[in-house]
Amino acid sequence: VTAIALLLGAASVWGQANPTSAGPVDPLLLEDLALSYRILTDRGIMDGLGHSSIRHPANPNRYLISRNRATGLVTPADLMELDLDSRPVDPTARSYQEVHIHAEIYKARPDVMAVIHHHAPGTVSWGMGKIPMMPMNQSSRWMLDGVPFFDYRDIRIEGDKGWEETNLIHTAARGQAVARTLAGSPAILLVNHGAVVVGSTITEAVGRSIYMEINTE
Repeated sequence: VTAIALLLGAASVWGQANPTSAGPVDPLLLEDLALSYRILTDRGIMDGLGHSSIRHPANPNRYLISRNRATGLVTPADLMELDLDSRPVDPTARSYQEVHIHAEIYKARPDVMAVIHHHAPGTVSWGMGKIPMMPMNQSSRWMLDGVPFFDYRDIRIEGDKGWEETNLIHTAARGQAVARTLAGSPAILLVNHGAVVVGSTITEAVGRSIYMEINTE
């Protein structure tokens, strides 16, 4: 749905069966979510690809994310609402293939209120070597207990062709595998792919994403 629909709490579109909206969202929170895309693009954390989301503040079984758009162009009007099976409230809306990352983490981690997936160059390079990531400055102390690795080459899911098909987290089963590997950590390195960072707010997740990349320098 558009930001207008989110503000009005629209429940359905054109009479089609679809998840009901969790209701209006504070416009400032929508602006913060849209701004996260543009900030991370400006910092080189997102490269036109990548995505941020927040859990709906009124319903833990809904989340908000941008429609499929270049990250540097996202505005509140691009935000849409999905349930935790990644079904959009607006059945005409299309988001990213990897929305399952967000949905499955929200299912597994009730404490998480924001999720970011990015392909920052330093983070991608770090993940290729599977070198344990430890804090190099005080702003990275949130990773003091380490950052786990998820290697798509180790995927063993019935019916999934694994890395021979794609390294995208494009199914619920793959999203569940990422969420299991993340466990209680604040971030996870996706080998040859990037990272997923979580937080109690979108501001916290953005800050962690920025300092995760700085940590690789």
